[in-house]
Amino acid sequence: MELEVAIDCSPDEKASRRLRAIHLKLCGADFELTRKHSRVTERCLQLWISRFHEADIDALTYRPKTGRPRSDSKELVAEVILPLIEAPALAGQSHWTATQLVGWLKNEKDLPIAYSTLVRYLHEHDYQLKVPRPMPEPPNRKDWEDQRARFADELLDLIDDDRCDVYFGDEAGFEGDPRPRRKWARRGERITQGGLRQACPEKCPGSGPSQER
Repeated sequence: MELEVAIDCSPDEKASRRLRAIHLKLCGADFELTRKHSRVTERCLQLWISRFHEADIDALTYRPKTGRPRSDSKELVAEVILPLIEAPALAGQSHWTATQLVGWLKNEKDLPIAYSTLVRYLHEHDYQLKVPRPMPEPPNRKDWEDQRARFADELLDLIDDDRCDVYFGDEAGFEGDPRPRRKWARRGERITQGGLRQACPEKCPGSGPSQER
């Protein structure tokens, strides 16, 4: 049957879905069963049937898209652009904005990609601009405070132990300047605000010298 051959040779899944719906209808299924099986609205199925009656199989396959052909291949996007999004350090950057990446690709890779085109490529690969979440609080603050109190007792025991040298230090955490407020990330990926860490000198009360990590 010509329709079955068209289903096997359909150019994409959407065309195959339309043809399978018509095939099911021709095999004797009623309208409601065909609609439920295809998971479409009544209006959509009626449109498919109407097109099939008017122009047969060709009416249910997708026509070539209008407009200018794609200027950059999918391979170029996957091999050049996406690795830079995943690892900005490859280009000596800490993070990207779309405008910044457009300029870098133009100057360093000689790829004159427009801003809107780059954003469309990112959306095609499930990237979206996300606002980083702040670092979360401890899940159970009371347990966290109890743990700190227990560690304070252990620390006193270590200080009294002659076999141990206890160093006291601190670290300062601060955000970048300017702070990256948004980041391109895949859908479903959870991101947090990054911070730079500054090591401070450590002091040993017993021996006196300071050390820096």
